[in-house]
Amino acid sequence: VTADPETIFERLEEYERQLIEEKIDRRYHKVYEIAKFKDAEQFLKDIESDLNLFEFLEKEIDKVGLSSTDPKAEKLIEGIREFIKEERKVVIFTEYFDTATYLDDILTKNFGGLVLSAYGNLSRSKIEAIYENFDAQYKNQKDDYQILLTTDKLSEGFNLNRAGAVINYDIPWNPVRVIQRVGRINRIAQKVYPEIYIVNFFPTEKGADIVRSREIAGTKMFMIHNVLGEDSKIFAPDEEPQASELYRRLTTYVEDEEESFFTKIKKEYETIMEKYPELEEEIKNMPNRVKVAKYAEENELMVFIRKGKDLFVGYKNYKEKQPIASTFEEVYEKIKADYETPALSLSENFWSNYHQVLDKSAYFKKTPPKANEISTQAFHLLNSILEKSYEQIIPYRKFISDLLEDIKAYGTLSEYILSEIVEWKAFEENIGVLALKISKLRDELGDDFLERAQKHFKGISEEVIIAVENQKGG
Repeated sequence: VTADPETIFERLEEYERQLIEEKIDRRYHKVYEIAKFKDAEQFLKDIESDLNLFEFLEKEIDKVGLSSTDPKAEKLIEGIREFIKEERKVVIFTEYFDTATYLDDILTKNFGGLVLSAYGNLSRSKIEAIYENFDAQYKNQKDDYQILLTTDKLSEGFNLNRAGAVINYDIPWNPVRVIQRVGRINRIAQKVYPEIYIVNFFPTEKGADIVRSREIAGTKMFMIHNVLGEDSKIFAPDEEPQASELYRRLTTYVEDEEESFFTKIKKEYETIMEKYPELEEEIKNMPNRVKVAKYAEENELMVFIRKGKDLFVGYKNYKEKQPIASTFEEVYEKIKADYETPALSLSENFWSNYHQVLDKSAYFKKTPPKANEISTQAFHLLNSILEKSYEQIIPYRKFISDLLEDIKAYGTLSEYILSEIVEWKAFEENIGVLALKISKLRDELGDDFLERAQKHFKGISEEVIIAVENQKGG
């Protein structure tokens, strides 16, 4: 992009024409006028410095021959060949998208169509292929692929126990990631092989002095063993996972002890399933985001956020200004309903209170973003619009809420879209124009854009959010 003010508009017109002719989605492209940068000269110098650094690195790689031979990748191929001879499927994990892309080419050259690559955006057909070829419990079994190459995207939520070996091409600093990876094939009561293999690649002694990944992971694993006890081991060669004592006590009912809350819930659930067995399949097919409303004695909201094995419960009484953190046990009686309980439409107060509770949740409290970040500006503006009772805005409340949820949980909105939202601030006093702007964006993104984002991330993240609104009356 030129910084010459005399030609900038000509270049912009040419760029617009190119976008139209080549049918490029303008949401993912943006023109920057370098002349308007605070320090344009330094910016160009930094770009030039980066290019010089890349050229230097490329020359150094050529010097040691890594552009033509890669000893680590060669060892990987050698090991995979041995596993395939033993008729074992193999799962290869790497932390990095770029590494996965690099290995994809190498593995495809050596093993052709036996390789299934699952990183980046996972399509429905790709997820189906993973289940068919690597999940021993899946109904439609296939053997199209013997090798699964992936990132930590598949380290949770997928059953890959048709594979007999896990290869960690790199070791994360967090050993829980390693446990999760191994757990994909080491499934309790679902053994396909009498023994499984775990192969770990570690840095060389020289590299280890710099990254210290093995030392850090080993130290953390030692701490885990000391805190959780020996039944939580994961790396012992002849290990057989056992249920922890804590889990056993929570799920076992003992006659001479007072019935625990967990036992009570379990018994009620079993009674419901016995009476309405069709609910089990409906629960399995529930989306990761659910919002429901029913009659009760108070106007209130309960939001449940589950991530992994952790559960956050947020409670908001509409009479109070702020939501509070609660527990499942404390709100259980408030959310209970009969099979015949009628479902209500969400109230006008739902959306603002819903996002108040999410803000309270520890799962959404990440590193505080800078105030001038475009996503932060868009988030604050959307929140402000949502909280105001503009009649023209009411039809768009759900869409605005979806935009807020995307910014918090998914981040699929492009910088172009976020910039467009920030520009709405100029129309806060002109509600008619603001409503038109919101309507136009909804038409552009589609009313189901968040649902599509959720489907994309389903299976990648186990985060579940269920909101139950009680409305006084009935």
